[in-house]
Amino acid sequence: MPKIYKQNCKQCKKYYESSGQYFCSYICFTKNNKGRHKPPEERFWKKVNKNSKNGCWEWFGCVNKKGYGGFYINGNTCRVHRFSYELKYGKIPNNLHVLHHCDNPPCVNPNHLFLGTPQDNVMDRCLKGRSNASRGEKQHSSKLISEQVIEIRKLYKDKICTRIQLVKKFNVSYSTICQIIDRRIWNHI
Repeated sequence: MPKIYKQNCKQCKKYYESSGQYFCSYICFTKNNKGRHKPPEERFWKKVNKNSKNGCWEWFGCVNKKGYGGFYINGNTCRVHRFSYELKYGKIPNNLHVLHHCDNPPCVNPNHLFLGTPQDNVMDRCLKGRSNASRGEKQHSSKLISEQVIEIRKLYKDKICTRIQLVKKFNVSYSTICQIIDRRIWNHI
């Protein structure tokens, strides 16, 4: 059985019995927590700066480590650029992302936002130079360097070594040699 306390309500100061709540009623709770019960649109616009020189409307509320803003709606976190898009254009179809023309994660200007598939999102990221995919010897698990890959292709093309001989010479797997020769990996060289 919960312990009963006698205390004053934080809002109306009325003396009441409680099992740990700070307010005597739901009415006092809502009066004390005014900002939490405002409509999401009102809370959203209070954290948007429309005065940016580049035309972006920047979110200055909480952001994640990648710079995308979020806030709570009915107990769930909502990405603010998605919320802004839905305010102007309506519901976002399933499996679509909201992308930025401006490449500015905190931007919520609906004119800077557009829909795309997950593949569109990856392509957009790569075209804008934000892909963090390491290539070649910069990848942490790489056993080869660019010069070795060039040598592998040359030795195979000139029929100096077979694939099996290349496996032994460079101490990598048969599938790695095949993928290098067929340009399925290290295709940037």
